[in-house]
Amino acid sequence: MNIGESGQIVRILEFGWSQKFPAEMALIYVESLRSLPFKPVKSAVEAMLRTEEFRPSVAAICRSATNVPNPANAVLSARRWLEYQEQLQFANGSGWVPVRPEVHTLVIEACAGLSVGMFGWENRFKAVYENRVDLLMTSSMELEK
Repeated sequence: MNIGESGQIVRILEFGWSQKFPAEMALIYVESLRSLPFKPVKSAVEAMLRTEEFRPSVAAICRSATNVPNPANAVLSARRWLEYQEQLQFANGSGWVPVRPEVHTLVIEACAGLSVGMFGWENRFKAVYENRVDLLMTSSMELEK
């Protein structure tokens, strides 16, 4: 995203929520979002404009623009994925195949070594998942530099 497009996003964020952006905050948003493509970021911000009461954080915009599920939704996806994995074990050789749920790759990676019956699996999943999302966002920003 170029400087002009970044400025457009900042103007939408400022006027969409009727809150003045201090110059330092605008600069943080511009620098943080500039590694992402313009159209997905603009679509994410416009969608949030219709649904969110308060201005979204940079992280929320990044998640929405890259279609990375937020941690609460990721836990639900993780439960579906782990239940699917359990069903696969029971179906082994029977001819019945469970329907594979649509789950983001990061959720599948964060589920490694977990099972729904495991005590505290949700907390373990959240910790691994949030770390992977942070790494994804950091590496995508560094690739653009």
